[in-house]
Amino acid sequence: MSAPAHRPLTDPELLARLQRWVAEGIIGPDEAAAIEAFEAERRPEAVTAERVPLLTESLAYGGGALAVAAGVVLLRDAWADLVSGVRAAIVGAAGLAALAAGFVLRRSEEPAYARLASLSWFVATGLTAWFAGLLAGDVLRLQPRAAALAASGAASAVGAVLFAVRRRSLQQLALLMGLLGLAASIVYDAPAAPTAVWGVGIAWILLGSLGWIRPTRTAMAAGAIVSLWIPRFVQTSGGRYAMWLGLATALLALTLGVARREAAVLGLGGLGLLGYLVWVLSDLFARSLAMPVVLLLAGALVLVLALRIARRSGRRLRPGSPRTPS
Repeated sequence: MSAPAHRPLTDPELLARLQRWVAEGIIGPDEAAAIEAFEAERRPEAVTAERVPLLTESLAYGGGALAVAAGVVLLRDAWADLVSGVRAAIVGAAGLAALAAGFVLRRSEEPAYARLASLSWFVATGLTAWFAGLLAGDVLRLQPRAAALAASGAASAVGAVLFAVRRRSLQQLALLMGLLGLAASIVYDAPAAPTAVWGVGIAWILLGSLGWIRPTRTAMAAGAIVSLWIPRFVQTSGGRYAMWLGLATALLALTLGVARREAAVLGLGGLGLLGYLVWVLSDLFARSLAMPVVLLLAGALVLVLALRIARRSGRRLRPGSPRTPS
């Protein structure tokens, strides 16, 4: 009695790899057939089923957004008249519903449901922060700093748990937002609070570049945006400290972008370098006739740096060169 034939492998990329490995003598034909059979058995029948079209998914999100907007409009006038405990209970119930929906949807292998599960947990994290803030500020009548600590701490805790369960970009961003709020709430006063937030952004981009936080691309881009944007808020009270902080951050983003070959981080670092370099030069040479010459030289320096980065990236990404996974 002959062995039952396994289903053919439907992943053309893996099939091409198997054929290449056999041709190079890395594995034999029997091993390739065994790998193909193993991967085919791991694929459920639902793989060949029709997926939810992106247009349908987009329309579903749009309908959900309209439904939420309708609920906000209905509650807008009555919200202020509700007892503080009732307001907190409504927000808490909505957060629990979003959390439960994420747990239900995450078990599906349909990509649209997986994305919806991530979105549900992202919303649940935000609602948790809102609930904790209402509970601390309106119900318990705590000081604003304590309410901010409660909201950001709750978001950080829930975000950390959900990110540990589901390593997706939205869960990572929810955790990052909670940690940013927690850092600002702990320090609270300017300019130390923006500096603490900047420190969280720097830590995030470094941890992402080391691969300790995944997806690494999301971590590096989000950390770069936070750390490059925040120094602007130190301007009024930090003086020149803010512009040098931003310039150093832009150089760090450029360095990490080149090292990890992340185009988004490179672009953000380049924009940050341009903005903060003009700020520094304007401060140093604002009243000097040499200001146009200095700006011209700085522009030439930025162009040379961009060309060198492009050439280096081109050499690294030429055919046959190894790539580091992100």
